[in-house]
Amino acid sequence: MEEIASFEERLTSLNQKGEGLIASCTDQVQAKISQQVQAHQQSTRDSYTAICSTAQRVYQSLDRELQKHVNHQDTLQQSQTWLSTVQEELHLNDQGPSGLQEALKQVKNYRALQEQASTYLDLVCSVCDLSDETVRVTAAQVQQVKLKVSHWVFSINLSFF
Repeated sequence: MEEIASFEERLTSLNQKGEGLIASCTDQVQAKISQQVQAHQQSTRDSYTAICSTAQRVYQSLDRELQKHVNHQDTLQQSQTWLSTVQEELHLNDQGPSGLQEALKQVKNYRALQEQASTYLDLVCSVCDLSDETVRVTAAQVQQVKLKVSHWVFSINLSFF
């Protein structure tokens, strides 16, 4: 972008040098050269304007892609943070409930975890690039948590209900 911005200054400098050279010519030669120079200047300005417009569109496109990437990374990080927290929680609660009240409480908690897992799985799969290995691993881990919780809910239901 800096190179493009400095182009106009260089063009102005070149124009001034050209005017200095033309001033030393006869009137007839000045008129002929002046017309040619003006035509070239207009062509150069048109090219410069097109380059600036293209550069602006490319810059905006890159900025949008950067924002998408940042959002995807943020979504992935949130999912991984949730996953770490849930995996620790599940590891701490890997023993079955001792009574009906505790079973009801665990089922309620596990159903909430199932919903969260579904939400994070949908989010990761819809927002992030599934060709990325980290994204696939995270999605698989969220799916495993979801299945593990479903299995535990099923086991509790069989044991107490």
